[in-house]
Amino acid sequence: MAMVDWRGTPLIAIEDPKLMIAKPASLTAATGMDALTQAVEAYVSTAANPITEAGAKKAISMIANG
Repeated sequence: MAMVDWRGTPLIAIEDPKLMIAKPASLTAATGMDALTQAVEAYVSTAANPITEAGAKKAISMIANG
């Protein structure tokens, strides 16, 4: 389900893979698995629609090829 309420979305997101370099590999792996789980869940959801399915497929592809 897409978030449509401004109170539920961040104002800013910092996405820098270099921040993970000093972290344990297990944390990076767990974070990747969480992202994959969220993407698969979005794709198979009964509330999925063509837009959420497209985003989920792209996320799964990016994680698999990442």
